[in-house]
Amino acid sequence: MKQQQVERLNRQLAEKIARVLQDFRKERNLSQERLAIDADMWRTTVGNIEQANKAVTVQTLHRVLTPLGVSLSEFFLRVDSTDQV
Repeated sequence: MKQQQVERLNRQLAEKIARVLQDFRKERNLSQERLAIDADMWRTTVGNIEQANKAVTVQTLHRVLTPLGVSLSEFFLRVDSTDQV
């Protein structure tokens, strides 16, 4: 696979993760700031994840999903079922 293809696929995945995280947060009527406080991280970190500007580790994702009451498996099931961005 060419480097450009890999980069495009990585960007698409980051955008899907961003969209799903934002959807879960909004479904719970939380601001980025409130979620960041609850997850004990900077608001800019949550914003960067939601804007697909930051590659997110599984550990960070778990940390931000915990206050939302969302498991990693539930999150990735929704990511998997989300149409391309």
